[in-house]
Amino acid sequence: MSGPSEFLAEASEFINWFKNKALPLWMEVGVDEMGVFHERLEPCGRPDGEAHRRVRVQSRQIYVFAQAYELGWLDNVRGICDRSTDELFRLAAMHDEAGAFDGVVNALTSDGRVADPTRDLYTHAFLLLALAWRRRAFGDEAAIERADEVIAYLDRRMKAENGGWVESLPAATPRRQNPHMHLFEAFLALAEATGEERFLKRASEMRALFETVFFDPVSGNLYEFFTDDWSRDPVDGHIVEPGHLMEWAWLLEKYGTLTGDPQYVVSRRLYDRALAVGRDAESGLLVDRISDDGSPLWSRRRLWPQTEFVKAAISMGRRGDRHAYGLAANVLAQLQSTYLNVDVEGAWRDRYDEQGGALPGPIPASSLYHLMCCAAEVHEALQVVSEPAAISA
Repeated sequence: MSGPSEFLAEASEFINWFKNKALPLWMEVGVDEMGVFHERLEPCGRPDGEAHRRVRVQSRQIYVFAQAYELGWLDNVRGICDRSTDELFRLAAMHDEAGAFDGVVNALTSDGRVADPTRDLYTHAFLLLALAWRRRAFGDEAAIERADEVIAYLDRRMKAENGGWVESLPAATPRRQNPHMHLFEAFLALAEATGEERFLKRASEMRALFETVFFDPVSGNLYEFFTDDWSRDPVDGHIVEPGHLMEWAWLLEKYGTLTGDPQYVVSRRLYDRALAVGRDAESGLLVDRISDDGSPLWSRRRLWPQTEFVKAAISMGRRGDRHAYGLAANVLAQLQSTYLNVDVEGAWRDRYDEQGGALPGPIPASSLYHLMCCAAEVHEALQVVSEPAAISA
């Protein structure tokens, strides 16, 4: 597949699957009678009612339904999002002795008790994303007030003296790139939802941390794990995740659009590095982990890196790379024939092994976030690529 014309059919099929299969399934069985989202479905499509519920997944699902509503793909979801938001804050939000917001816990039991009281930066990043999309989709001004409470908590309790935030309370090492990337995403979403420069300023702080700590411009690598002083972790500091190379490429392009500060040189470097060393030789899909010298570490293939591949390729396509649309089309075609080709319509396989065989396991709700992000990007690209000028370019 070589260009925009090949992209159209695969993109349309993927959007049709997401709108008409995935969203209805998760609307029907993915949320319980209290408005709390299930953590996962069993392979047969029934919800696993006993699984602990990570608070980050609650936030991700609120985001999914809010953006689907904003795109006109779902009606009557405001009530679901309201109930789930209220339940999240009722069950997971903690308060100190003075009554001030003291963060959200990491996980709840299936009946709403605290299962893991850890305050995790990753979890708070997704809470901010959910609140941003409540404002954007529903005009919920109270969501920004809540977001300000969350940010104030992070500044008060989790701000690190040497840049970024500590990744959890109680503190633990190694320090992690990933939560900071999702804070970057959340601040960009808040800026888009409100038009307020203060959120772009916050995003710029994360962009600076990316440049000074996470990214190596010489190799093009993005590092994952660090010591307290932001040195690379002595055990895991060599690990590179190709999916995160693609995810940062996409986020930096969004940052450049919002700030007017072009990011293409860096985003292209990340994208090219992922293409060069991050793909399975037979399928061309992204593997989970490599070493910083490009050698394989964990050649299994989860679903989420493939959605990030599509998003980054579309970003490069917008920059004039005709071949990138072909790569996106190829990944979408493989998703349809493998990961999304399951007996339960609207569900997926989450993992493939090193030989390309499907691995058994539940259907994690957390993947719907990645699929929604991908679907929104594909939908926007369809509007552009379907124009005659784009097809003949």
